[in-house]
Amino acid sequence: MDPDGQSTTANTTTTANGSYSLTVSIPIPGTYTLQTSFSGDSSYASSYASLSIPVGSATSSLTVTSVSPSEEAMNVPVNTTVTLTFGNNIQPGPGFNDIRLFNCFAGLNKTISGNVLTITPVGGLAATEEGTSVYGAHIGLWVPANAVTDTNNDTMASGFYSEFTVATPLYVVNVNPADGSSQVAVNQSIVVTFNTAIEAGPGFSNIFNGNTWVPINKTISGDTLTLTPVGTWLSDSSQFVIIPPNGVTTLNGTAMMGEWDTSFSTASSPASSGTLYVTSADPWSTATNVSTSAQITITFNQNVKAGPTFSDISVSSYNGTFTDYSGSLVTTISGNTLTINPVAGLTPSSIYTVTIPAGAVSDSAGNNLATEFNSFFATAGQTLQITAVNPPNGATDVSVNQTISVTFNTAIKPGPGFNYIRVYDYMGPLIKTISGNTLFIQPSGEWLYNDPQCWIVIPSNAVVDSSGNSLTLIFGSSFLTTGQQLSVNSTNPSAGASNVPVNQSISVTFNMAIQPGAGFGDIQVLGYNGPLYMTVSGNTLTMTPLENLPQGIMLHVFVPAGSIESSAGAPMPADYDFYVTTVGS
Repeated sequence: MDPDGQSTTANTTTTANGSYSLTVSIPIPGTYTLQTSFSGDSSYASSYASLSIPVGSATSSLTVTSVSPSEEAMNVPVNTTVTLTFGNNIQPGPGFNDIRLFNCFAGLNKTISGNVLTITPVGGLAATEEGTSVYGAHIGLWVPANAVTDTNNDTMASGFYSEFTVATPLYVVNVNPADGSSQVAVNQSIVVTFNTAIEAGPGFSNIFNGNTWVPINKTISGDTLTLTPVGTWLSDSSQFVIIPPNGVTTLNGTAMMGEWDTSFSTASSPASSGTLYVTSADPWSTATNVSTSAQITITFNQNVKAGPTFSDISVSSYNGTFTDYSGSLVTTISGNTLTINPVAGLTPSSIYTVTIPAGAVSDSAGNNLATEFNSFFATAGQTLQITAVNPPNGATDVSVNQTISVTFNTAIKPGPGFNYIRVYDYMGPLIKTISGNTLFIQPSGEWLYNDPQCWIVIPSNAVVDSSGNSLTLIFGSSFLTTGQQLSVNSTNPSAGASNVPVNQSISVTFNMAIQPGAGFGDIQVLGYNGPLYMTVSGNTLTMTPLENLPQGIMLHVFVPAGSIESSAGAPMPADYDFYVTTVGS
């Protein structure tokens, strides 16, 4: 019997002189008990029925003595750091980079001190899932057997797995207008309803419109956040509103499980016969680098004259709140053009809004302007400016491992909004560094292949110069990537399948021909402890258990990033996993 009490069968042969030769394969050091059965002389049986055979030197494998959060812990705070304590001092092993927190998309900082391994999700567990996801609070910790070793290079006997559940996440339950809506009125407020009462979070000021820099007024009432454009959204345009994970929180400080966004398109400008409406403005809404001595002209579809609210035409600066223009405004009409002259000039590096109220002008038949018109622009003269971006705005066929560089007119450093720099639709953590006057942005893996649009968003306060000056406006730029990303097409059994036979092979089919990658040996079927035979053929990975799968349990199939790559050598960019349940006993 081996040290665990398991029986082993030995082979015996009889030699020419009647003695016996015993052969036993013993792969693990320890002390073994040899129990024999003899026929014939009973004296042999009494003398040699049980023998203790020491084999090698007994060693105990590295073990985890405690984990925090504990197994199946509930309501774990979203800013929790995970720690594992071992029986001996430890050091990184060959599988150190394969440590995972399943359902956590954040990068992991892993450190070792003595016998303690500490795992810190970058941004915390609150910044790891989609903001609309109810599921995702269930976190699985996986530490491969060879992730760490003791000072004798001994590893754990098997991988370590533990699960815990974070505090009920904050998530969106409804948005009006619905995501993807069209013909939305330009003065429509966006009403976002959450699953519980909310309050402004640390990122409240970084709730913004990702397509244009139209300012947004943000108000909270109970479980509802209302986003109202300051003036109007641009007509006949696509709008993309972004709420960062900590833009709002529950009343006890729990943030969303990731960024949330919604998109919609606005209605066209009115253009029906007999309706008075604006056809153009100079500067047009969202114009930048406008001269501080500029006059503002508004052109209508027909000749106009002063209406009953003509005196309410206004120009205001905006910095979170409106400030009326303090100088004299000279407003004149010539034919179909209204001219507004800020006599004292405009302030450099400022946002201005022009408001033409309903009724400010009327046509020759006495029909008044029916809808208020608003336009926004930013004046020139900002101290900090972006002078170049690579890849340039609108670039195509950009490599998926391209580093983005954004160059400024002076040396920069991180500002209050540095952590809110984003590249959509890339979901992984960004690596952001600054050297002199240049900001570099890299993906932790690769940009999405053949992405229809990678949209760079740099908040106005993301970086500052040495005097603390920031950009006047949010900066946006986009590019298109090239190529095709390796992805999973299907699995057999399918994800979520039940009553899976215990002798079932598991296959994962990809969208292109594949080959084993650097982490091929880290593919796992968690919940099954037997040997796993893995093969690749064409575009299919097959995992064949060499023993029956355990009955009536949920198995977690885990294919880590980099374990499979395309035949051209492009690695799978992210972990892929799914669950199946075997047939009961």
